[in-house]
Amino acid sequence: MKRIAQKANTQEFVQIPNFLSNPPKGGLESRRIMEQLDTLAEALDGQASQLDEWREKTIEFLLLPLVDEDEGVEITGDEYEDSTKTQDEVEVYIQAVRALVADRHDALTGQRNDLVHRDVKSALEHAKQPEKYNVACPEKTIELLSIRNAIKPTQDMGSVRGLISELRGLATSLRTNGSSRAHNELSIVEAQLNTLQKLLVEQTKISTALEKETEEFTGVMNTRLEYYKNLQQVSDMVAPYEGPNNETIIERILTEEEKLKQKIASAKSKHRYLLHLKMENANPQDQRICVICRDSFEIGALTVCGHQYCKECIKLWWSGKP
Repeated sequence: MKRIAQKANTQEFVQIPNFLSNPPKGGLESRRIMEQLDTLAEALDGQASQLDEWREKTIEFLLLPLVDEDEGVEITGDEYEDSTKTQDEVEVYIQAVRALVADRHDALTGQRNDLVHRDVKSALEHAKQPEKYNVACPEKTIELLSIRNAIKPTQDMGSVRGLISELRGLATSLRTNGSSRAHNELSIVEAQLNTLQKLLVEQTKISTALEKETEEFTGVMNTRLEYYKNLQQVSDMVAPYEGPNNETIIERILTEEEKLKQKIASAKSKHRYLLHLKMENANPQDQRICVICRDSFEIGALTVCGHQYCKECIKLWWSGKP
């Protein structure tokens, strides 16, 4: 959530540029190809506007404060149920965003993402029978996926990679024609081909970045859900004490509380230990550095709190010698 919030504050989310502002024109034989490109570009620019709107809505959902971050808000025990309603809606938005990103990739490369299309088709079918499949937010699912179908580039529009292939074929044909008209046409086609190749590279990078961004949204959504599940479990375990009240009972409760504190402290130590191992694996240059002498070592000790010492330093420390 912090990473999402930071990106929102600094506007670091993926920016989708206009598809193509002023492509080279003028070729007689390439005219149909460039007109097809204009149609495809218009569809993708319209799709980009919808994609931006749904991404902003998703970010807004994901940045809603967790219940213990809302100062002055009393915890009622219904937080999991309330959050589930929000969770269901943001899940629909993420699914719709994922579908738009897949559609965009299809229109760029001509390669269909069957997994995404199958998931979307299944979600739409289930949303039309919510009682049978126990679907949450069926109306919102139908609404967003219907919009997605309406603005999705059609197969007749082709793909940028397909148009590039057509221009290459046309260029090859013009090179074999020795007429002056073919020579002039070839110069136009080569300029168009160069523009489209650069466009494909740029837009493919954007498409890949959007896919990674959608994965990040999904990860944050799942983390929020896990948080509220744990909160609900804690809430279900807590209830007013209605048993006998005497010194023996109080002493027993305090003893159990102390044991739980020790258990939590032990779990925190193990967590620090695992985090240290993870960091050590990610930064091999920092491995096996004694925190006392700051020298590398082969044989040493790693404590549960994540500190590591060489054999000589840990022996001196253990013996109490300076």
